[in-house]
Amino acid sequence: MHEVRAKGIPTIVWMTPILPFINDTEENIRSLLNECRRAKVYGIITFGIGVTLRDGDRQYFYQKLVRQESAGIRITTSQSKL
Repeated sequence: MHEVRAKGIPTIVWMTPILPFINDTEENIRSLLNECRRAKVYGIITFGIGVTLRDGDRQYFYQKLVRQESAGIRITTSQSKL
């Protein structure tokens, strides 16, 4: 982003999808927004910010999450504080 912006090219970031348990932590989103600010991006697009998992994909996604947790990988989200 920095290099493109430094060459005078207007830069826009499309901040999607936000994936539950993968990249939806407050730390990750704040980091991305701060980096956009430092790079002086022209804008951030956030429409369609979620993800829809089709039948089959949903089961695959959740099986991967269960395997990660059983392997000792802690999965956290911004929702886990609730």
